[in-house]
Amino acid sequence: MEEDAAFYARLNCTINSSADVLGFVDQSDPGYLTRRYNHISILLILAGFGVVLNASMIAILLKSPMYRHSTLSVLLMQLFAANLLVSVFCLLADGIWNITVQWLGGDFLCRIIKFCQMFSLYATNLILTGMSIETCITVTFPLTKSSKVESQSRVKIIGGSAWIVSALCSVPQAVIFHTERAPICARFHQCVTHGFYSSTDQELAYTMATLIIMCLLPLCIVIICYLVISVVITQESRIAVGSPNPAVNSRTCPCQCHLEETSTFMPNVQNTAMLCPGRTSQGKRIYRKTRQISLWMTFITAASFVMCWGEFEQYV
Repeated sequence: MEEDAAFYARLNCTINSSADVLGFVDQSDPGYLTRRYNHISILLILAGFGVVLNASMIAILLKSPMYRHSTLSVLLMQLFAANLLVSVFCLLADGIWNITVQWLGGDFLCRIIKFCQMFSLYATNLILTGMSIETCITVTFPLTKSSKVESQSRVKIIGGSAWIVSALCSVPQAVIFHTERAPICARFHQCVTHGFYSSTDQELAYTMATLIIMCLLPLCIVIICYLVISVVITQESRIAVGSPNPAVNSRTCPCQCHLEETSTFMPNVQNTAMLCPGRTSQGKRIYRKTRQISLWMTFITAASFVMCWGEFEQYV
């Protein structure tokens, strides 16, 4: 406590502006300004790339015939929209905040920005989870659950639920965060949670609940979905190439029977004729490649959730 009092006493005598804050911190921690400028540059560069690339992908999807014919592309466009919100409210907003040092937007904007940051992160993860669920359903039930009408209805439910749940789960951010004036003579305000929690246990409980809903639970669902997809593809590959297993060979498939388009992520499954045992080499190639796509999608999705964990603490 005495050290804190001495620190604020020194701070109180030297601070008149945000530039003074930076100078004071840099004296206490040499090299701080260099690290800070590098951090700001990275945030702004990533924000620029994120806005341009995601906006471009949305425009391409809207002009593409696939958007009108593929139901899953609707969720894909919503994912790009959520990523665009992340680029604006997380990366760009944080970059600007680091430039100004203190919070200059007032209490209302503080709450709105914090809500939008959490909302965009929730939406990205939940829509990605919804896409995995839709892919799993269409691959597992290609004939009974993959009609265009059913897929469109399911995609609307998944997309709408993702946005609604994201909004509801982000409301606490607008309540917890507020502006506080620093205990110095100069007018220096920040957007913080200081004074809201009555104990560290409350803060820990909220942080853990957010982590579970945003990251852990969706990641488990995604992994289960792609494991199911891999199992189904493996079973179908045995049928296609003529498995020696009598139980598998008992299921025959007519050569002229075609599958309806089911998944954007499984291009080799879409509009592909059910293979007869005579076309074993083609069946092996198709299903081997499809299994590889499934494994890569699992890896990429898991990596995206891990990256989200690394960034999520600074927004809670």
